[in-house]
Amino acid sequence: MLICLLSTISIGLFAQKSLGQAKSGNAEKSDPQSTSILNKVNTQYASYKSMQLDLKVTIEDGNLKEEIPGKVSVQGNKFRIDSKDQLIISDGKTNWVYLKEAKELQISNPDPDDVAMFSSPDKLLKSYQKDFISAYAGTVTYKGKTVHAIEFKPKDGNSEYSKIRVYIDKTSFNVLQIRIFDKSNIRYSIEIEKFVKNPTLSSTHFKFDESTVAKENIIRLN
Repeated sequence: MLICLLSTISIGLFAQKSLGQAKSGNAEKSDPQSTSILNKVNTQYASYKSMQLDLKVTIEDGNLKEEIPGKVSVQGNKFRIDSKDQLIISDGKTNWVYLKEAKELQISNPDPDDVAMFSSPDKLLKSYQKDFISAYAGTVTYKGKTVHAIEFKPKDGNSEYSKIRVYIDKTSFNVLQIRIFDKSNIRYSIEIEKFVKNPTLSSTHFKFDESTVAKENIIRLN
């Protein structure tokens, strides 16, 4: 599921391994300015009934660089993530993962934590606020506009991640990009290239038509 943010706003899944290991007694605290901005982000996303996002996930490892475009639709606890290799759909009760090249469909029950990670960037930020220390890093120029930059440092010194940097629009308080730096010098970024709030999405948008897949290629993991 790592490539599955898209396969990836599951970048949350990248972090989950270390997030659960954070030490609870850490005396360091997030600074008030970053907390204030993040609260506005959370409030903004909570006001949307549905969302559609065009994403570009970039993975950099030394001289190797891979870019993965994808589309994400969200409505409540329902989501749909479509990338070149996979189609992931959840109606909140059932998850369908369709591997396009293999023409294989995997069906399972959703994990509530995974649903929360996929459902909106603010859910991801809330998990960071719980297990990371946030600090306001000032304003930076992002695609010709001035935006807020917030950095997260893991509370657990043994985390494989060194920091997470988030760029946030100063006017809309929408997340524009999330970048993750790990200690092995692999870098991940999720760039939200297009954002549509409150689109009208049909119920069938969050259902997979199982009749389109040969029965022998359907794997039920329930």
